[in-house]
Amino acid sequence: MIFIANAQTVVATLEDLTVPRDSFLNGKTLPGGFRSANALFPATYNAMFDFSGGWAVSSKRDTVTSGFTNQYSAKAGSGVNGSANYAVAFDRSVIRFSGRVRLDSVYLTNNTYAYNSMRDGDQFAKRFGGETGNDPDFFRLHIFKYLNGVRSQDSVLFYLADFRFANRAQDYIVRDWRAVSLTSLGEADSLLFTFASSDVGQFGINTPTYFCLDNLTTSPLMTDVKEIAKSLQVKVFPNPTNDWVQITWEGSKNGTAQLLDLNGKVIENQAFKSSSAHFNIQQLPKGVYLLRIKIEDQLFTQKIVKQ
Repeated sequence: MIFIANAQTVVATLEDLTVPRDSFLNGKTLPGGFRSANALFPATYNAMFDFSGGWAVSSKRDTVTSGFTNQYSAKAGSGVNGSANYAVAFDRSVIRFSGRVRLDSVYLTNNTYAYNSMRDGDQFAKRFGGETGNDPDFFRLHIFKYLNGVRSQDSVLFYLADFRFANRAQDYIVRDWRAVSLTSLGEADSLLFTFASSDVGQFGINTPTYFCLDNLTTSPLMTDVKEIAKSLQVKVFPNPTNDWVQITWEGSKNGTAQLLDLNGKVIENQAFKSSSAHFNIQQLPKGVYLLRIKIEDQLFTQKIVKQ
């Protein structure tokens, strides 16, 4: 099968970044931010106050410790499906794509600092539900898209916590990874994440404005005919397959290839210095997998069916 660069889905799993176990990288260690697949996660750093803002990439597993010192942990304890890495956002955050994309989905969950603050309250923020448990509290993300410099009027809403139910047994604070569809936003070249909360004070939202993100899935698009003409052609065969899959591309350019499951978990990484690659999938269960290939600055993703 032949396909063109950026013709299929791309999943930003964060697993293409090297993060020591139970640690994090932020704007201090990654000036300007970091990239996973086709997504750029901007990060800033203020040396005067030793403060990092924007995005961080984390592998921390601390789901217990409360407070600001644990700001880079996900309440889920890992990335999606037990993967090592995930992204942590602080305050109003942006993701920029390397080109125009069609939005698909993303996985979101609470940061441990924010979760424990909503559960217990702290010196700055209230306990959600109040003393009686009846306060109609909420903590909500608004996800907007930008296209050609114009922000969408509509947004995708995701409640990180919701205590507004008549039946209090339905109140919740998210502690696992939740899949969120972005298809209603259509095409974009960047995303904007903003917060809303019922707990607001003199200086704005009291709830710690953090959340965690993983497996951002998009379908990159090309609108420039000249750009398409320059695209490398990649062959992936056989597909469907029983035990192996071969990849070839034009020229002798270096490349990397990843085999992932549909949750974005990396099964195997390979690096190549020629125009071909080979994966042995004989031991894998039958099903659908994602093959992601990067050749210089071009990305390719293809679904593989294991029979």
